[in-house]
Amino acid sequence: MSPATTLDEKLRASHDYNFDEEEGDDEDDEDLAWSYLNKAREMYSEAIEKLTTTEDKLTRRLSKELARVLNRLGDLNMFTKCWGDAVVEYDMSIKIRERDQESIECICHVCDSKMQVAFAHLSHLEENGVVEITVETEEGNGRIVIASSDKIVDQMLSYRDSASSAMNGLVSRLAHTGGAPSNDEKEMICVQYELISEFKNRFDALQPTFSRAASPSESS
Repeated sequence: MSPATTLDEKLRASHDYNFDEEEGDDEDDEDLAWSYLNKAREMYSEAIEKLTTTEDKLTRRLSKELARVLNRLGDLNMFTKCWGDAVVEYDMSIKIRERDQESIECICHVCDSKMQVAFAHLSHLEENGVVEITVETEEGNGRIVIASSDKIVDQMLSYRDSASSAMNGLVSRLAHTGGAPSNDEKEMICVQYELISEFKNRFDALQPTFSRAASPSESS
């Protein structure tokens, strides 16, 4: 099953790689995507490390771009069915994005990354059943457990719950303050609820196989 449509994919389509492109050699396209994305990660990370504490505005801008690159790497791992590696990349993106949640866009981006972690867990379950999620060590001589078999469902739902709670809190705050989000911001919010709804449908379809029987909460 193809990875879920992310917020970044909808709003930044002109800047992203089309992993489903039929033309050309798929393996070559994937290698090129890995090469560009890893180079971008390296460049943004090095640039951020060299900045001083007085360059906060530039640091925030570069960090935002680094988080986007990490999300793209997560998406590519989803496409290649490397669920554990996808979780790692998305988690790093979350840690960066959680530093800045002042705007509707920033909140939606954090929620988007959290939903992608949830989808990575769910895709692993759909593909492999209730077995642990692992990633290969950097040395290539072993595996690191990302989620043990008895924790996968709880861990997956904790990310979904966190994203859902943040979105409900955002909508509640806007209703209470009378805030009027722009059309783009409304689309961002709608995309997140679409992801939550898609997750619920896919989870419900597999739920009988899980040790945890609780159904995801309804979004409103």
